[in-house]
Amino acid sequence: MVLALKQIVQPDLRSIKFSGTFPHSRRIGGHRIDLVTFQFDRNGGGFIIEHDELVPVERIELPTFGLQNHCTTAVLHRPSPAHTK
Repeated sequence: MVLALKQIVQPDLRSIKFSGTFPHSRRIGGHRIDLVTFQFDRNGGGFIIEHDELVPVERIELPTFGLQNHCTTAVLHRPSPAHTK
């Protein structure tokens, strides 16, 4: 099942500009980030696909505690139904 998903679904996701490593894919657009994740039943035989759309609302700098590189993260939220139409 996992092999079939990798061979069939992953190329389709890539064709619509998703990146990432199976089972996690993302598509970063101008105004939103789409996430697709596959989760598998621990006993085998089943899986679910989760999709979410997130909107970056701000960027913040995180403390580096003396490390050389700065860490930047985006604060994300789910758009309300009014914003998705």
